[in-house]
Amino acid sequence: MSRIVIKRYISLDFISADYKDCYLEFKTIPMKDYEKYVELASKNQDEKKAVGFITSTLQDLFISGKFIGEDGELFDVKKEELGDFDMNVMITVFKTLTGQDQNPN
Repeated sequence: MSRIVIKRYISLDFISADYKDCYLEFKTIPMKDYEKYVELASKNQDEKKAVGFITSTLQDLFISGKFIGEDGELFDVKKEELGDFDMNVMITVFKTLTGQDQNPN
């Protein structure tokens, strides 16, 4: 395990202003592992496999997060709950994390 861990904080305010205090935080993909993720991504091109690949990758790299509940209070997000977000949010988060979208707003 590397001593160098770079964290990426992704605000969820791109969903709407109601989510300005919500965020997800992930470890970034180390350069030494990037080729492995590119290879996995190329094997998971069809839509069904891509959904699983994105979800499992985000769960593997997940550190923490906060989301607003129906009661208006923030709660801690668990990695198992990442699959509860909609496809648009997860794709935006994935693209931001992997550098495909530097500014999701």
